Amino acid sequence: MTCRSQLQERAEVNKAIQEQYLDSLRKAKEAPNLKKSIELYRDTGVIAAGAITNKIEAARERLIKTKGKCNEALFFDFLIHIEKKTKLLETEEHTRYVLSLFDFCEHWIRPVTSWTPKTYNRDRQFSGLLRHLFSLYDMPAFLDNAWTNFPHRYGIGIQNLEKHWFVHIATGKNIRKAELLPFPLTKKMAHHFLEAPKYCSLYHALKWAQVKALGGDERLFRAIRETNLMGYDKENDFILSVLRFFVENPMLDMVQVGPIVDYIWNQKYHDRRRVNPEGVIEVEPPEQPNFSMHGRTADTLLAQVQRWHRQLGKENKGRVKHSWEHHPGIKDFKMLEGNASNKNQKIWTITQLLSSNELDSEGRAMRHCAASYGHSCARGAASIWSMCLEDKTGFSRCVTIEVRGKQICQVRGKNNRRAAQVEQKILGVWSNTERLTISSYFGW
Repeated sequence: MTCRSQLQERAEVNKAIQEQYLDSLRKAKEAPNLKKSIELYRDTGVIAAGAITNKIEAARERLIKTKGKCNEALFFDFLIHIEKKTKLLETEEHTRYVLSLFDFCEHWIRPVTSWTPKTYNRDRQFSGLLRHLFSLYDMPAFLDNAWTNFPHRYGIGIQNLEKHWFVHIATGKNIRKAELLPFPLTKKMAHHFLEAPKYCSLYHALKWAQVKALGGDERLFRAIRETNLMGYDKENDFILSVLRFFVENPMLDMVQVGPIVDYIWNQKYHDRRRVNPEGVIEVEPPEQPNFSMHGRTADTLLAQVQRWHRQLGKENKGRVKHSWEHHPGIKDFKMLEGNASNKNQKIWTITQLLSSNELDSEGRAMRHCAASYGHSCARGAASIWSMCLEDKTGFSRCVTIEVRGKQICQVRGKNNRRAAQVEQKILGVWSNTERLTISSYFGW
């Protein structure tokens, strides 16, 4: 009898435990807020459904793997306090920002529990949290981009490095002493670095510092921001000589900066590929591997750029021809304005150029260097699109558009002119439809 009652009691206990677990499971799936979800997770091991809690679990696993299980309680207390005081964890974007802070928890100078936000704006709340956790002194707004920027066009892979630079600066240390800087900074550059515009990433702020220290302005910085000058740091003295050339020619139309840099890179760094009579691709060294800015004037350099553009526009049977697939995440575009009955119908189209021949035709018609993008398009680093207009006067090309990833990086019309207002409008409709971003360097 005793044995039977013990078995019966144990069965009842097990049944109660199972019912409690199932009840917790149901509650976890319907968890109304993060705090309850976390508490249920700690009690039952059940992850509440939803992308945000899945992100938190992934962050917890990364934490245990890199820092050990001893920080798990601090991790949950951190999230519960953020959930209680803010609405940062209600969006996936801000959740990602918040979770990244814990990867640097050993650098926190204050406990998160002593922080209370002073605003209801999520971006300003996150900025205040950053400064509470890391900063001993006032910090420029652009430094927040170390935590909130998506990987940018140049410097991909250094985003965590930018966070280390943020922590370094937050404790009052000089940027010149930060680890793994892509190039050395003078004292003057370090001063201008802290004056970078709010839209700059930390890497771009280093380039801003170079431009300003040499005597350039924001207009020049915006012009060079999406050129190869922003991504190549191996020959710093040469880069400085190119920047100095632009600074010393302030009357140069900023529209010409991009074509000039394209020409320099083609002459100095781009291998030439040709097909020999046997049909074998031969790789030849760049045209001018020792290209130097010494003694060059704006007039002579512009003349060389124009000759290069004309050469690009010629059909060269010996040049390797490429073709590539359509961008998988961006569709061609068509929009009608007016109507045929009133004889005022306009048909706007934006289509991707899918071969070297199409780039050649675009470059010849628009008198710019679209043909130089063949290798970049073939390897998927960029895509080139042509905006055209068909109306009662006929068919015409309007502007050529460079897209990298899903960001519009450059828009140029004939002879490298900027986009007209009506073209900007059509571009805006297309970018909204395809969820493209427009690089912040544009001055329209």
